Amino acid sequence: MTDTIAALPDNVDELKAIIRDYEKKLLWAEEKYRAMELRYFGQKSEHYRPEDDRQNRLFDEAEEIAAESPPPPAQTVQVPAHERAKRGRKPKTAATERIEVVHDLTDDEKRCPCCGESRPSIVSGVTIIPS
Repeated sequence: MTDTIAALPDNVDELKAIIRDYEKKLLWAEEKYRAMELRYFGQKSEHYRPEDDRQNRLFDEAEEIAAESPPPPAQTVQVPAHERAKRGRKPKTAATERIEVVHDLTDDEKRCPCCGESRPSIVSGVTIIPS
């Protein structure tokens, strides 16, 4: 028992050091949270405040000058009409020929071994392009 009582001051110093570390981490986390909160919920640069009115007038010189002089007449440019190219797949020409090939089996081969129902025929198409 006397050994544990003698070891207490060493443990207290270690525990105080651990508490200090956790307090530093907590302060860091709180500071980071405040920074994130300001970034998401704080004032943005696009917002206009009435007290900024004098500051904003510094950058309106071009708009004030433009308001005093009449705008130049609009120029129109004539563009020749044209047809747009069609999008998508081009239509098949008469020169291409499509042949359908039917792959058929006998009635015994068509029958499914599991359920006994008849299987459908397979139809495939082949496009022949004459040279």
